[in-house]
Amino acid sequence: QVGRTELGLGQIDRAISTLTEARSMASEYAGPGSPVTLMAAMSLAEGYAHQGRAARARALLKGAEPGLKPLGTQGILYGVYLRARSQVDQAEGRFDAAGADLEAAETLFRALGAPADPFTRSIAGLRAALAAARAGILR
Repeated sequence: QVGRTELGLGQIDRAISTLTEARSMASEYAGPGSPVTLMAAMSLAEGYAHQGRAARARALLKGAEPGLKPLGTQGILYGVYLRARSQVDQAEGRFDAAGADLEAAETLFRALGAPADPFTRSIAGLRAALAAARAGILR
């Protein structure tokens, strides 16, 4: 949670350090495919996307996919995956794909209701950042 908070506050370098440590600990103690490890990996991917390190972020998401597969596409973790993927898409300049992933994440979070509320609330800010990035390209 600390790393996610640091990301939200724009302290990207600090968040990456925190999330790297969290992912390592989670993998060691809970296993590489555990939900806590997957969440840390996807959050770390978001941090790398914010730094413009899209290839590193994409690799983290690709590494999380095998662990997500058995969990299905209807849970919070899959929504977090879509949200992270949208940020990687944005960092790569793939704005249409980013928008589609954000839309899918929001739809999933809304369907999940109260447990997903914090994630649902994050979408508006991400959508605004996507619009700003898209506008910067169109100028």
